[in-house]
This record gives sequence, C-alpha cells and structure tokens, in this order.
Amino acid sequence: MFYAMQQLAQNDNSGQAALAAAGIGFTLIVGFFIFIISVVSILATAFWIWMLIDAARREFDDPNTKVLWIILLILLQVVGAIVYYFVIKRKGPAVAKPAPEAPLPSAPTRKRRKIAKK
Repeated sequence: MFYAMQQLAQNDNSGQAALAAAGIGFTLIVGFFIFIISVVSILATAFWIWMLIDAARREFDDPNTKVLWIILLILLQVVGAIVYYFVIKRKGPAVAKPAPEAPLPSAPTRKRRKIAKK
C-alpha cells in the first residue's frame, strides 16, 4: 500500500497524490475504528443477553426482585447488565439448580414360566 502511495507521489507533482494518500490513510483509520466499535458492540450485546438469561433463571428470595431486575436490564441494557453482574452475579451462587431426584424404585421382576415342549 505504501508503495502505491509512493508511486502516486512520483507520478503527480500537483498535490493530488498527497490528497489521495491522505484519503487512503483516513479510510483505513475510520475502517479500523468501525471494526473495533462493531466487535465491542457485539460483545456488549452478548453480555447483556447473558445477564438477562441469568436474571430470568435465578431464584431470588422475593419474586418481585426478579421482575425488577429484568425490567432494569431491559431498560438500562448494557449499563444495567454491568450493575447486575457486580451486584448479583458475582455475589450470589450460580443459578439455582433443582434438587436431585430420588432414584426410581426398581420394578418387581416376574418369574418366567417355562413352556413345555411337545
């Protein structure tokens, strides 16, 4: 790319080459920032969805607390997700897991009858 800019500068002495080089550089810088902003936006959205799912699955002491956190997460989005992470997620245990079920009793076995051969 720099070779192409150098060739433009040698072939054109009127200053257009400098403008073209500046345009290429500006385009690369803007493109890089758009890429970084896109990646950060995707990661922030994934984090927000993760916290929203956690709030929906978590067992709170009061059912109104769950509704309040879900509403806050929806309204405040990423900021609410960050607050939820530090206030609830890091403090409390993981999502409540159901109690293990007792094993099913085994079915009584039947004795097989022998069939007499004729």
